[in-house]
Amino acid sequence: MKLINIIYPGRLVFRIIIFMLIALWCTGFSSIFLFKAGFFPLVLYPYLKFIYSIVCHQQEARCIDFYGSHLLICARCTGIYTGALLSVLLFIFIKKIPVITLKTALYSVALIAVDVISYNAGLYNYSKTIAFITGLFPGSVLILYILNSFEKLFEDLKSVNE
Repeated sequence: MKLINIIYPGRLVFRIIIFMLIALWCTGFSSIFLFKAGFFPLVLYPYLKFIYSIVCHQQEARCIDFYGSHLLICARCTGIYTGALLSVLLFIFIKKIPVITLKTALYSVALIAVDVISYNAGLYNYSKTIAFITGLFPGSVLILYILNSFEKLFEDLKSVNE
């Protein structure tokens, strides 16, 4: 069996693996509920908080809270990862991913920049809902861009090896 077939078992399996990895990541940042319910030992909480601090500022005022507990990342990051999770889930069932160009991916990220600049310019007060939504779209677009890129790379490598 060729190495590329081991690395890339096929589109569906690849997408399921990516979905499971993103779902695991999302479970981690929302794990405060699992800690409170006693499913995870509380001693792990500081380690998870540290891991997510690498990718998010974790300002409590900007984190989504449920019943007095805050997620380990801010509303915008929650939107980004939720968008990625939902997109991958959708494209497990749909064979053809729309081609996302780098330009489109950058435009989606510009949406976040517009939101941050508007807030910092004092045009509106911070809103967790707006932050979540401005993260949701780029998260969806960027994961599709990444999936497209990897799938094209693997298909090119397969055709070279045949």
